[in-house]
Amino acid sequence: MDKRKLKALMLTDFYQLRLMYILVLVMIVCKAVYNFTSSAATGGCSYMMDSTTAAMVIVFVNTLFSSEDMNGRVAFKRSLPYSVNELVLSKYLVPMSIAALNMITTLLFSLTGALLCKSGISADMPRELSFTLTVSALGVSFMPIVFYPLIFRYGYRQVSKYFGVLGAFIIVISTLVGTLFGIMGMEDESGLPVFGVPVPVCIAVIAAVIVGYIISYRIAVKSCELCDAC
Repeated sequence: MDKRKLKALMLTDFYQLRLMYILVLVMIVCKAVYNFTSSAATGGCSYMMDSTTAAMVIVFVNTLFSSEDMNGRVAFKRSLPYSVNELVLSKYLVPMSIAALNMITTLLFSLTGALLCKSGISADMPRELSFTLTVSALGVSFMPIVFYPLIFRYGYRQVSKYFGVLGAFIIVISTLVGTLFGIMGMEDESGLPVFGVPVPVCIAVIAAVIVGYIISYRIAVKSCELCDAC
């Protein structure tokens, strides 16, 4: 696999949708600032902007594939000396990078803010941070893992029929799944519910997301080989 070809493919997408890339970056920066200020104020960690970030990624991916489908870049790229692996991986690297950057900034800024909190680090901070990272990992990654093999197999136009409904479902899942198994019996000093999951659960979810990307990528490569529209 040629790294220069991967770079060329990714730069092509960037130049076509420069504004969307900037908006995603701005969203991550805003989320990092929010995590820092929230942690500095409470000593804990808040997940409030994770669903917004997940929604932005869904819009970003939808715009990327729809734009490529409308202007015929899919057929054009297939006519160039790119391998199927390079074509597919160039699409996966973007959501993977967003997910990694999102979780790293959340971890660093939340911990830094909590360390600066006047009342000290909350006792629930590890579980709250684990919950936030779990929601972040699922919210950003679930859609690419599920949709990419379908898009590369059947083409964007066919998959877009279900994209809106399932996209909304993903947003809901990214904000609620962790709640179902994370908040039972947890309350802070004020009696308010604390949104958290055990640290091992967070690690397991992140590991599952990584494995999901690997499996999804391999399926997408096979799908792209079978699809004339890819």
